[in-house]
Amino acid sequence: MSASQSKWNIFLLSLQKTLTPQLDTPVKVFYGVKGKERITNICRDAVIASYKQRISDLDRWTKGNFTPLKITDTEKSLHLEKRRFNERASRNIYLMEERYRREEFASQKAGRDFREAQLSFIKKMTEDRHSVSEEDLLMLRRMNDLRVLQAEGLVFFKQEREE
Repeated sequence: MSASQSKWNIFLLSLQKTLTPQLDTPVKVFYGVKGKERITNICRDAVIASYKQRISDLDRWTKGNFTPLKITDTEKSLHLEKRRFNERASRNIYLMEERYRREEFASQKAGRDFREAQLSFIKKMTEDRHSVSEEDLLMLRRMNDLRVLQAEGLVFFKQEREE
């Protein structure tokens, strides 16, 4: 657990280091739905979500629950989510100013390292391959949600720069 926790700490710090200079200010986000926009601080939202998810996971694992999603076709879902993961990472790199890209690459690497460490921990805690796949899928979905949130802010600022 300590390796996984250490990697999570590094990931969280890296996420903050990436988002703070770019998105630590109120922005208008749409989440793909016009008319449903809201003003939010993306950096703060991402950090709070990361803490809530970590607390939820630790609580769930303490109770021996390693199947958070209760789905049947995890392999197909994992394949799709991994593809989204790569697409969204590339899109965010494209959307951001070049001066922020080095930190974004570091944050993406920290996310991958955390995911690997957490999966290693989960494999030690359960021999159920389906549970490991579900945990992996959950992590990917969460990281993708963070990337969507980040992209919303980047789009906002990109539009402002172009206007």
